[in-house]
Amino acid sequence: MNIIIISHMFPNNLNPMKGIFVKEQVLALKNAGANIIVISPIPYAPKILWFRKKWRDYATINKTAILDNITVYYPRYLVLPSKYLFGFQSYFMYFSVKRFLSKNNLLSRVNIIHAHTAIPDGYVSGRLKKLLRNVSTVLTVHGSDIYSYPFRNRLSLKLTKYALKNNDAVITVSDRLKEKVFAIYDRNVEIITNGVSQEHFYIKEKDMLELNIIKNQLIGKRTILFVGNIIKPKGVIELFEAFVKIAKKYPDLYLVYIGEGDQKNYLLKKALYERLNNRIFLTGLLEHDKVKLWFSACDIFILPSYSEGMPTVMFEAMLHKKPIIISDVGGVSEVIIDKINGLLIQPGNIDSICNKITELLDNIQLSEQISNNAYKDVISKYTWEINSRKMMTLYEKLES
Repeated sequence: MNIIIISHMFPNNLNPMKGIFVKEQVLALKNAGANIIVISPIPYAPKILWFRKKWRDYATINKTAILDNITVYYPRYLVLPSKYLFGFQSYFMYFSVKRFLSKNNLLSRVNIIHAHTAIPDGYVSGRLKKLLRNVSTVLTVHGSDIYSYPFRNRLSLKLTKYALKNNDAVITVSDRLKEKVFAIYDRNVEIITNGVSQEHFYIKEKDMLELNIIKNQLIGKRTILFVGNIIKPKGVIELFEAFVKIAKKYPDLYLVYIGEGDQKNYLLKKALYERLNNRIFLTGLLEHDKVKLWFSACDIFILPSYSEGMPTVMFEAMLHKKPIIISDVGGVSEVIIDKINGLLIQPGNIDSICNKITELLDNIQLSEQISNNAYKDVISKYTWEINSRKMMTLYEKLES
């Protein structure tokens, strides 16, 4: 089966952690026997816009790459630099992808086109479906593309409806997200939950020295780990404020943020102001193999986001047998049962974060029980191997 994946959320040389969950699914599908090419459109960055770092960075992204034996193309498409013109990205991406596929003769033997996110990618696959009658199209929606993007303006809502209507199959990663899809456009929807690769649990021999260094640094310390974008919607400010409130009670407690974002400098300044700069660390972006070293070494994982679809990082923490504190948003409560395999908090609630951290620190038995239950659940229900089997079944159904 020949499959083209269209996803602007795919790792590249500038951001190797971007959309890692899409890459993990692609690898699982490849292991299941699919032949896959990835198209990951990148905004065109003319020099006139290079006065902003974001646009300079776009220009440094390679046009092609081989990632874990997967061929990835990064064609450029026009993006108008204004949030009010967000909807037009879908049109420009479509023309760019269509031209690229035709020019490189990539459509001659394709069976499936699978897009990730409703807009702009799902709009592209929906348009291609109209053009290519013998090709089946699949759209996976993940969260923000349904929770927020459609409501930026009328055009965004119109294009989202088009994507939901014109792809042969629509997949959501949770039942709650399925309900949100119905509210926008009523159609049949498949639920195929994201997963985790069991290889993520294994530490490569070349990384053992670094893991030992990290563990030696954390001897006699208990560590809370956050992994994600360092932005307000991820709850990073509330996490910081909660840590400040309990830091004095737990002098052996440390907080580590892994990721980049516009709140990183703010947190660094606040940590210095609170005289906690020696107990709060921001590592910046790390490669996937490096992140799992911190999963292995930490004591608690926390994700206090305002919104999520079905966060893959949650499954990674479960695989590493770490007690999880996570916001009850998106499809999280379809996986996490409070005090059974994790602890649920309300987004934006600093006291809730404090209470849950304290509960785990003061009750080792509860922490171990949650960790063990989480591990059993993830290996039996939420691996990429399970995900790929369901996905291949759907592809075959579309082709029959």
